[in-house]
Amino acid sequence: QTLVFTLLPSLGRATGLAEIQVGLIISCSSLAFALASPVWGYLSELYGRRPILIIGLSGYATGTLLFALVFQAGLAGWVSGGVLVALLVAGCTVTPDMMGFMAPSSYAKIDQKALKYINWTKVPVVNVRIRQNEYSPMVIRLRQGWPYVIRTRNRDDHGHVFQANTFFSRFAVIKTTIAGKVKEETCYGAIYVPAQQTAELKLVAVVDGYYDYEDSYLSISSAFSLGRNGVIIVEERAPRI
Repeated sequence: QTLVFTLLPSLGRATGLAEIQVGLIISCSSLAFALASPVWGYLSELYGRRPILIIGLSGYATGTLLFALVFQAGLAGWVSGGVLVALLVAGCTVTPDMMGFMAPSSYAKIDQKALKYINWTKVPVVNVRIRQNEYSPMVIRLRQGWPYVIRTRNRDDHGHVFQANTFFSRFAVIKTTIAGKVKEETCYGAIYVPAQQTAELKLVAVVDGYYDYEDSYLSISSAFSLGRNGVIIVEERAPRI
């Protein structure tokens, strides 16, 4: 998408588009990304990352191909003016519409052999409550290298999204249970907690640091974030020497 926008001004001049028309195409693409992120983020929580990822990649390929074909038609003189702009807007908005849900690409991992020795019935449990759009406690303290169960209960009549991309990329999530249902995916940037339901995460704090988390009514998109709700502090493991 960045490459396309880099070439767009030159292609716009070659097809006779005005600067304001090129700006309109870029603006519509950004707007589509912001509007589509809540929808795809919510659907990925309901149906899993894998099927939505396949749909997203397919949409990205389709949108890029459509965008290229429309520009080729413009360069050949088959379409021009407002019709060309409309077709280009349609082509460039398909891509963000289908890719707006995606989460961070890297995640922490732990040794599978060490994982077998964890007794999850005896690890520390952190209880988090959501009430009137507020998280309690706002500050969560953990220790590096320790396993935890984080149990988040949503007492509001609408869903919330616990959004913490950096946090999830630095923790090894072992198991996720939302509303009593176990999720196959353990790699994501946020979790959706339905109204009057509970989400439970079994994880290991791998990397120390300070991690802000935010809240949203709809999805993992920061465009709809309600702002910072709290911080997770992971204390550095004391050296042995």
